[in-house]
Amino acid sequence: MRHLLETLRLQPGETVASLGVGGGVWEVGLGTMVPGLTVYLVELSSELLNDDELAAAVSFWEKQTGRPVESRFVPVIGTETSTNLPGGFFDKILLLNSFHEFTQPEAMLAECRRILKPGGLVFVEERFAHHPGELHEGCGRRLFGESELVGLFSENGFSLRGASSRDGSGFWKVLGFCLNRDWPGF
Repeated sequence: MRHLLETLRLQPGETVASLGVGGGVWEVGLGTMVPGLTVYLVELSSELLNDDELAAAVSFWEKQTGRPVESRFVPVIGTETSTNLPGGFFDKILLLNSFHEFTQPEAMLAECRRILKPGGLVFVEERFAHHPGELHEGCGRRLFGESELVGLFSENGFSLRGASSRDGSGFWKVLGFCLNRDWPGF
């Protein structure tokens, strides 16, 4: 969690969207460490993301840290091609171990372009494949190679701004992207 916080550089007052959150446990954890965030949590299933799951995540982090969660969380049920979020609204978009699960990655990148504020950033935390065709051990979906994922973002209007290895192996990384329109010369 510490490495993720250092990499994301979340600031109080920011409005953040996180896509593919499950029950939102990681995002609530981030919101516990950085008070004053407004985090829109997007998931496809109300069975995974609902008021009970969100309350359980808040309770977990309050017990872990011994302090109240002082960020705001907004659950949103999206589709495979739409976040159902407002356009030009978000300082940062988080894709935490979720991008490999998207069945329509280009459509979701179009959504990221639509909902990101000018100057905003998209952060992707993923475990990258050791070899072509490697499957994620949790969900069984194919993992991206790092260059493949960077290429997909590039083809969809984003530029890589930085990368940070989460565990030292080089296979778990956080990549930061900006929209090409926001950084002249890219």
